[in-house]
Amino acid sequence: MERITSAIHAADPTVPITVGLHMEDLEEDRKLGPQEASAACGLLSMHGYPIYAEWAEGHTDEHLLPFLAYVTRWLGDGRDLLFSEFGAPTYRRGDPGGERARRQSRSPLIEEEAAAAYTERALVALHLAGCAGAMLWCYTDYDPAIWEQPPLDLAIHERSFGLWRADGSPKPSVAAVAAFAGALRVESPDDQTWIDIEPDEFFRDPRSHLTRLYRRYRRRAE
Repeated sequence: MERITSAIHAADPTVPITVGLHMEDLEEDRKLGPQEASAACGLLSMHGYPIYAEWAEGHTDEHLLPFLAYVTRWLGDGRDLLFSEFGAPTYRRGDPGGERARRQSRSPLIEEEAAAAYTERALVALHLAGCAGAMLWCYTDYDPAIWEQPPLDLAIHERSFGLWRADGSPKPSVAAVAAFAGALRVESPDDQTWIDIEPDEFFRDPRSHLTRLYRRYRRRAE
């Protein structure tokens, strides 16, 4: 990472550099976490999905996202953070293909209107957490013509993370995103008293600490 960032800055010393971290990089020590990223990058980046977190409070738990942002900044020496990936795989109520995919998928699919409501709540939560910005995965659904080809034949939920459907029509989440155009950034809240351990202690048992700290974070938020 240091070699790569040095090469980039040799071409443009002002460009901000980040590397994508996933919540799995917090759940276990995979030798590339916030501490390593902050040593080489000027900007931290986090990806988070409640559908993949057994310790989240439901598949559309928007509170998970700012929590991941806070923990990543805490472990990453307070670096600024972009929440560079979140979203939800969807299905459209009444669409036979979507309903069939929902029944067959190993991972949950979220009804489009519910996904839009989640997107709006998540953007509000990330904004109030002081994130530098937020980006959604992803632009469009995959064309049904390739659904039966690997890896989409088995990873059914990966077919439908798009903000637009494969036919080019927008999903309800597009309006939720558009409503945030031009939003002014706010400062991150200073109160993180729910974090009751030091960073070097966290990775002795990261998943356990992450789950426990999330419960403390939610109690404080309530």
